[in-house]
Amino acid sequence: MMRALVLQTWHAAQGQPRDLVIGVTPPGEDFKAHAWLDGDPPCEHEGFIELLRRPARPASRSTP
Repeated sequence: MMRALVLQTWHAAQGQPRDLVIGVTPPGEDFKAHAWLDGDPPCEHEGFIELLRRPARPASRSTP
C-alpha cells in the first residue's frame, strides 16, 4: 500500500490526480489485500474486489 500512496502523491504533484483503490480477494484460505491506483492496467489488480477508494487530493504547493 505504501507504494500506491507514494505514487498517488507523485501523480498529484504532476497534475494528474488518481484515486487510490484498496481491494481484497474473496474470502478463503488465500485471503489477500492489495492497493493500486485507478487507471492502472487490469493485470495490476486482477482477482481483487474493490473494498475502499481514497480520492486523489490536489497537490499542495509550499510557498517560499
